[in-house]
Amino acid sequence: MEYEAGTVVRTTEEQSVSETVIFAVADARGVAPTELEPPLYDAVDADALERLCESAEAGAHPTAIEVEFTWAGCEVFVGSNGRVVVTRTGAGSITERGEPQLVVE
Repeated sequence: MEYEAGTVVRTTEEQSVSETVIFAVADARGVAPTELEPPLYDAVDADALERLCESAEAGAHPTAIEVEFTWAGCEVFVGSNGRVVVTRTGAGSITERGEPQLVVE
């Protein structure tokens, strides 16, 4: 799969979903994770995101789950397969929506 310039793709193999999102957004913006504003929990319920992905990994969901939201000047896509895709706003948008979206396929 090809991505636009300004896109960062990571997996949650060695970090929590929240940590993966934070580091991917920091990479996409070219800043330290501590410089990101507002905090992640202002954009999405990070605990719920973790639980959702954990339950998907455990096989609790028979279908793929995807969550999309905008945070810190980036559009964030989190898949139940552990894939996190971050695109800087205006650098080839993943979505036009600004509110968190839950997509179940």
